[in-house]
Amino acid sequence: MITASLGIAVLWGHLATRLYVYPEPYSIRGFLGFSRKSDHLLFQLYLSLMIAALLVTWVPSPLAQINPTFSAYYPLDGGPYPAVGYQLSYLGLMAALVVVPFVVYPNFVLFRLRSQLKDREVRYALRTFAVVFGAISGLILGFHAIGAIGLSVIGLANFLDVVLLTVVVRAFRKPSFLKAFLGVVPSFVSSGAVREDQLVILYSNQTQKYGPFSRFIVEGVNRGQQVVCFYHGNEGLVNDQFEKNGVNVSSEILRGTLRLLPLQSLYQHHGYYDEPSDFGIMKQLEGEARSQGKEGLRVLLDYGDIMRQPLRKLVEHLTDTRWTRPDHFVNILMAFEKEAINNPEALALFKGSVQVLDLAETPEVFSRALGLTHYQITGKKILLEYDPLSDLDKMLKAFVAEAASNLERTVVFTRTDGPARSLAGSEPGLKMLLLTTRVSKPSIEKENLVLLPAYDSSLILDSLDKTIETYAAAHFAVIFDDITHMVFMLGQERAYGLVRQALELIGSDKVTAIFLLNLKAHDHKTISNFESLFDIEIESKPGARVPEVRRKVSMAS
Repeated sequence: MITASLGIAVLWGHLATRLYVYPEPYSIRGFLGFSRKSDHLLFQLYLSLMIAALLVTWVPSPLAQINPTFSAYYPLDGGPYPAVGYQLSYLGLMAALVVVPFVVYPNFVLFRLRSQLKDREVRYALRTFAVVFGAISGLILGFHAIGAIGLSVIGLANFLDVVLLTVVVRAFRKPSFLKAFLGVVPSFVSSGAVREDQLVILYSNQTQKYGPFSRFIVEGVNRGQQVVCFYHGNEGLVNDQFEKNGVNVSSEILRGTLRLLPLQSLYQHHGYYDEPSDFGIMKQLEGEARSQGKEGLRVLLDYGDIMRQPLRKLVEHLTDTRWTRPDHFVNILMAFEKEAINNPEALALFKGSVQVLDLAETPEVFSRALGLTHYQITGKKILLEYDPLSDLDKMLKAFVAEAASNLERTVVFTRTDGPARSLAGSEPGLKMLLLTTRVSKPSIEKENLVLLPAYDSSLILDSLDKTIETYAAAHFAVIFDDITHMVFMLGQERAYGLVRQALELIGSDKVTAIFLLNLKAHDHKTISNFESLFDIEIESKPGARVPEVRRKVSMAS
């Protein structure tokens, strides 16, 4: 039993060490070899104490004797029973060699790791993990010590350990924890042909859905479109939640721009997935919107936890091409509770035809790494100062993924060899404006790819202005790659003027912009000049777990 406990202690120390050094390579041989690194030396000391405890246990010694005739009193049933009679001296020695290191080393490592991270969920889980396992080891030692004096309550200790383990499970209950810790960036690319006018959202709770729903509605109203919401649940609750998230429900209904209808009014029979009436109602709504001169029709369908069978026929119905129109007049947003459609086969069928967003898949993967929320960075102008050896690609993909999960389009200004060029095709609807010497005027290469003259700053600003005008009623994100290239191409003074004018154009609080700057290519004075233009400065260095937020201005606004 003692040997098994030592094995657990070694594995626990091994796990804590691997978590601490991630994402750097880890190998036992490297950690056990000669090194002056503090993390290597601490792990070696920890293993040495475990080996010493193993020797004390197995090598005959007057300190490690067990009384085979020892009996202990069990208060739960009121009788004495045979028990393991550890010497108090042996328990004290094991506490010094095993329990104290088992508590101190992993806790020290995990709390040190926690201090380097900014994601609140990850920090909370690591703290809980460290504290609970320390408490478990202390309980085991303490209750065995009580047993050594003739009172056995080890069963109570085991019960408390199970309770503590449930606390750990609750700390790790969100599936996004490991993805957030490991820096996994979710991708929302469809496995088949993407329909830009149809989107499926999966949400894990009722409150999570109203943010994207409200943004979808407000954007449609601001664009002069007719918005129809087929809701699932209580109408009063739906109205209240929309009001809390910025939708003036009563006003928009009076203006005729918003209609709230129960889902049953579209699907009037139990076998709704094969009813032709729904497409008839959709066609009627489209006809009304066109006759009223609306700019388009937006339809929100909240299916909640309703999921009919057969599965394949349902998916075929929801991905039917009759939902959308060739002229993009109709825009469809479908939403399900995640538990209703977590079948891998159903998800694969959906992703083969439409874009699917899972709101539980770390929707704030970029802002959380900075210790902020999406609301805090929305509308802010961010200067990302990067080292070419840092993991810039992952940061940019996290920024784009967060925008996509919040129903925000992303527009990227980059060049053929620019760091942001790899973002092409990373998310459906991402628009890329490529600065190149191949053209002398703007040229549409293909859908969502426009070529711009690299040396004409006026055309760059004009393209940015037209982009803002196109998305005037919507929240969207801009990536400008990069200031360094502009400095070398246009000169520092002209590049500064270009950046300043670009920021003036995107002054709206609906536009979140991130400008890149190569730290290694400029002196401190040049960098400081550009820093004065931005709301937030973040710095990405090689080997850093998370980018450093160097300045935050008016973050509460």
